[in-house]
Amino acid sequence: LSEVSERHEILKCVIKEERGVGYQSIQPNLLHTIKTVDLVNLSDDEQKSMLQQIENEMRAETFDLESGPLLTVKLAIISETQYILFLNIHHLIFDGWSTEIFFNEWLSFYEDEMMGKRSFKPEKVPQYKDFVYKQQKWLEESYEKDIQFWKDHLSGDLPKLNLPYDTLTPQTKNNGGRSFIVKLDKENLERLKAVAMDHHSTLFISLLTMYQSFLANYTGQHDIIVGSSLANRMIPGTEQMIGYFINTLPFRLTLNKQETFTEILKKNTKHVIDIYDRQQMPLEKIVDAINPERNSKGSSLFETVF
Repeated sequence: LSEVSERHEILKCVIKEERGVGYQSIQPNLLHTIKTVDLVNLSDDEQKSMLQQIENEMRAETFDLESGPLLTVKLAIISETQYILFLNIHHLIFDGWSTEIFFNEWLSFYEDEMMGKRSFKPEKVPQYKDFVYKQQKWLEESYEKDIQFWKDHLSGDLPKLNLPYDTLTPQTKNNGGRSFIVKLDKENLERLKAVAMDHHSTLFISLLTMYQSFLANYTGQHDIIVGSSLANRMIPGTEQMIGYFINTLPFRLTLNKQETFTEILKKNTKHVIDIYDRQQMPLEKIVDAINPERNSKGSSLFETVF
């Protein structure tokens, strides 16, 4: 774990504040510890109960952003040959893409340690601060050209999603929520992939278009904006880095009742690809340029994400 932290200094990062502005501060001497919990002598039911308790505690954990660390690890010992690892990392320093990098490196270092050798010798990687510098350079060079695309994309009156709620919308924003999970069987998944391929699209774009079309049909609105997160790792070197790069962007789609789904998908595929090509523009820069109506109930550009 320490080896990975040495390679990716973002894991030794804390968030400081000065005059109301937050900034990253790397703490070279910040140590990550692994707390062990011995469950060997407990019954199966007691172990299950304790594991659930550990998970609940990790989920409810609050991080001290200024002192750190922003990463905590617990190892539950079930038996001499069975262990369960719990890992909690603050989203400020980590995203989904980072997961594979993190575990691949950690397990490779671990295997070397167990085998008493040093065969894993990864190349030096850029640091998150290098990305920040390159992003600033990109903004200086490309802002005017790319922001015009977003101004055109979000021109005119921006739609508010008018879902037929069965309760009143709260006056203040509440981050509480639930997930509704739909599982697709293999047959239906393959059919969806085939639809995408037949129309020179992707599974993601096809599903996004279906979701936007569903919202249009459900609300009776013809103009729909949905937020969606993109990896935003277009700067060379970022594909090897741990950190938070995700950029959640507004995807707008206008529809009319005369269009078939095939026509909507064809139109949306081209449009989404255009957004992919411009995913480096930070959402806050787009919001500043568009200057939409703001309120405390939710996002100023979109109220649902895909």
